[in-house]
Amino acid sequence: MNIASISGHIGQTDHAVYAATKGAILSLCRALAWELAPYRIRVNSVSPGSVDTPMLRGDIEIESRKRGLPYDRVKAEREAEQALGRWARPAEIADAVVFLAGERASFITGADLLVDSGWVAR
Repeated sequence: MNIASISGHIGQTDHAVYAATKGAILSLCRALAWELAPYRIRVNSVSPGSVDTPMLRGDIEIESRKRGLPYDRVKAEREAEQALGRWARPAEIADAVVFLAGERASFITGADLLVDSGWVAR
């Protein structure tokens, strides 16, 4: 199981290196899925969108300083951009990982599960 990101699927300002590494994870998972399938090893990834983590909060802090706006205002703007109107909780991403790693996903390999409030579907 690997953690990719929506950044591996879309372009984002100031995230070129991060996007490149996450895109590489997506590619690596697909290749390894085929290489390891004969051994009954499944390889998948999860691509989170906006998750309420220290990393995202740091990004919002930087943006709020650049724009000269209060942190809470910028956070509210970013949450409003989500189809579901909020950021994910880390436990929601963990639930997706547990699903893909478990027996209920026994016929899934080489897949990426977007857990992104519909962001990539825009």
